[in-house]
Amino acid sequence: MTGGAAIRGAVTGGAATGAAVTGGARRRPRSVAVPAECDVLVLGGGPAGTWAALGAASSGARVTLVDKGYCGTSGSTAAAGNNLWLLPPDGPARTEAVAAREVAGGHLTDRRWMSRALDRTWDAVGQLADACGSVVDVAGLRVAFLGLIELSGRMDLDERAYARLMRLEPGGVDVLITHDGPYGMSRDLRGGVQGSAKLTRLLEHLQPRLHVSGHYHHLNGPRVYGRTTSYALAQLVRPKVTRWEPETTNPEQRVTAGSVGLLDTGIGDFTYLDDDWLAEVRGDALDLTALVAAAC
Repeated sequence: MTGGAAIRGAVTGGAATGAAVTGGARRRPRSVAVPAECDVLVLGGGPAGTWAALGAASSGARVTLVDKGYCGTSGSTAAAGNNLWLLPPDGPARTEAVAAREVAGGHLTDRRWMSRALDRTWDAVGQLADACGSVVDVAGLRVAFLGLIELSGRMDLDERAYARLMRLEPGGVDVLITHDGPYGMSRDLRGGVQGSAKLTRLLEHLQPRLHVSGHYHHLNGPRVYGRTTSYALAQLVRPKVTRWEPETTNPEQRVTAGSVGLLDTGIGDFTYLDDDWLAEVRGDALDLTALVAAAC
């Protein structure tokens, strides 16, 4: 398990708890894990139900979402399906679509209501998007994400996500967060060079002020690539025993110094956390939210 970078700023969020229920004439019901208590119970609704659950969870409520099939994909009725009226806020496409719906509805529609619905849909779909290859605003900083590693097979970098980031203008992001690290950052136990050549090219192209990575399970950095300062985080919790270290190395499963980093968005300063109190955090189940709150 690789460590995590906390970003200090006015960012809040939550997570909805999902419980999928399947059934049918020829299927036997299967048991699913459901929380004993919740503040909000959402039954069905397809994409609308999923967005309702996300909205409740973002306000701090404990949410249980129950839906058939895959979360957020089933329609409210067989005839309705799960189609979305998804149009970008800028440009003629939205204006033309609203005008066409007005004609189809006999000019009984309310443009203000339709505009609010379109805005909500556009924002909500963004909440469900994969972060890989995307750029989001965090406390005034443009933060880009790229997961996986440069390795042939299912763990290889997502070419579409990589291409999206390579199409950005140099300096188009302030912070780049990746799983893999740049090529040549370190060597493995056999002396092999670690890191991704593709990621090095991405850093050279984007030129972000800060780059944070993980994957290799050891603290590494700061390293400088042009105008970019790069850091690699340590493994969050080292295992009790590894095949390379047969003797018990972390019996109490303590959090590793340097596995959590803190970015002060006000001054742009990034630091590894290695405070004494961090060594007292341990165990199989860690409350990362509380850990970040304590760091801030």
